[in-house]
Amino acid sequence: MLIVFFSFLFWLVAELRITALSESVFPLVILTLFAFSAMWYLSGRFNVSVLAGVYGGISAALFSLVPSGLPAHIIAVCAAAGWYAFMHAVAERRPRGAVLVSFVEVFVLYFAVLAWHAFSHISLFLALTMIALGTALIFFNSVTVMCELGMWLRVRLFMFSLGVGVMIAELFAVLSKLPFHIANIDFLLFFVYYIVWDVTVRYFSIRFTKRALAVNVLLLFLGFGTVLASVRWLPV
Repeated sequence: MLIVFFSFLFWLVAELRITALSESVFPLVILTLFAFSAMWYLSGRFNVSVLAGVYGGISAALFSLVPSGLPAHIIAVCAAAGWYAFMHAVAERRPRGAVLVSFVEVFVLYFAVLAWHAFSHISLFLALTMIALGTALIFFNSVTVMCELGMWLRVRLFMFSLGVGVMIAELFAVLSKLPFHIANIDFLLFFVYYIVWDVTVRYFSIRFTKRALAVNVLLLFLGFGTVLASVRWLPV
């Protein structure tokens, strides 16, 4: 019952952003703090609560791309449904459900920053900063959800997460200069993120094998090859 109540409040704040505060950043702050606080109350785990706060912030930020109309209301309903699924997975102690939500966060984050950079003309430096920090934050907390790590391993993971954030940001800068559609870049960035995330989780959970690495490298080449082959490099 508590999860349903929190989901209703999440939807209510989203609708408030659409109908009454479309020009305000207040709902962005409220959804972020609400999601973090509700998940902390529900689970008492900091890493899961951070992922929840990121979920709330990204959900609210989407309304800057779709501020009103039926699409905005559909996004609000979908975001509330995803929030319900997130809380239910945490309540049932299913870490894979929380990790799945983190993948959605990464995918939507990359798409939103790409759209802001392409259509709202935010500076490349700001876009790269958002990509790097957002990636590092989600990466670190999602890995700690899957792996029980001591303090020193967390420090190592934190430093590695910052490196992953910088790597994805550099890849963003390179791909944004090529004749790719936003969807192509979003897919490639997410694909690289997932491959690195999978290898990292296997390493920290002592399940890393050469076979797993070979499969991930093969998938990476196939993913890039598919996108590169589908892009029109020469004008008609």
